[in-house]
Amino acid sequence: MVLDLEVLNSLNTVLFYYVAVQLVSTLQRDIVASHVDDAIKKGAKLLYKSPIPEGAGEGTSFHPVTVLADVNSEMDVQRKETFGPVVSVSPFDGTEAEAVRLANDTEYGLASSVYSKDETKAARIASKIQAGQVGINCYALGRSTPTL
Repeated sequence: MVLDLEVLNSLNTVLFYYVAVQLVSTLQRDIVASHVDDAIKKGAKLLYKSPIPEGAGEGTSFHPVTVLADVNSEMDVQRKETFGPVVSVSPFDGTEAEAVRLANDTEYGLASSVYSKDETKAARIASKIQAGQVGINCYALGRSTPTL
C-alpha cells in the first residue's frame, strides 16, 4: 500500500500528540495486542506505535496508539472487536461499491465513518452502510466541514 505524503504528514502531525492509553483491564490490553500481533504476522505494516508512559509497569493496562497499513479481512484486527487504540488502513480498488462492501463485511456494525471532500458522495456512501451509526467527516453521528 502506498499512502501519499500529505496523508503521512497529517498522520505524523496528529499522532505526535498521542501516547499510549490505559484500557479497562490487562485482559483487554492483551486482546488488543494479540490482534495487532496477528495483523503484523499476516503482513500488515506497522506505521506508528506510540511510546508507553514512563513508569507504566508490566501489570498496567496501557497499550500504544497503533497505526497499521495493508490490513485485510484475514486479520483479527479487521474481523473482531479490537476495542483499543488501533487504526487499520485497508487497501481497496477505489470504487464506492467496494468501499461499501468492505464497510458492511462485518458481523458487528456498531459504528462507521465516511471521509470525503465531496459531501454529496459521502452522504450517498453513508446511506448504504449498515451500521448502528455512521458519521460523515467525523467519528459517529453528524457531519463536519471537509478539510481533507
